[in-house]
Amino acid sequence: KILYGTPRTPEIQRCIDNRETLWKEAHLFPMKVPKGTPACNHLEQDKDAVLKAVRGGFSAAFDILAPTVGLELGLSGEEVAQLVIAEEDKTTIAFDQTFLQT
Repeated sequence: KILYGTPRTPEIQRCIDNRETLWKEAHLFPMKVPKGTPACNHLEQDKDAVLKAVRGGFSAAFDILAPTVGLELGLSGEEVAQLVIAEEDKTTIAFDQTFLQT
């Protein structure tokens, strides 16, 4: 049963609410990205290379999984990856900024 990304029926909501007691087995979705999907070395430290590989994996996974839940955006996985995983890191915080107040 697909529980997420589908209409929230009462039966699906019950499964979600009671998953710790109702689920008796692991739920895995093994997936292999298509041959030719870019990858990077496990020890790669170049930010651009890592982001490119993450976008490639996301794109391939999106293209495989979106149709299974009826998600039709009219965009390719690559286009969605560009929207979700931005080129520029907007999360960097300057040293003079802090979220902690004393």
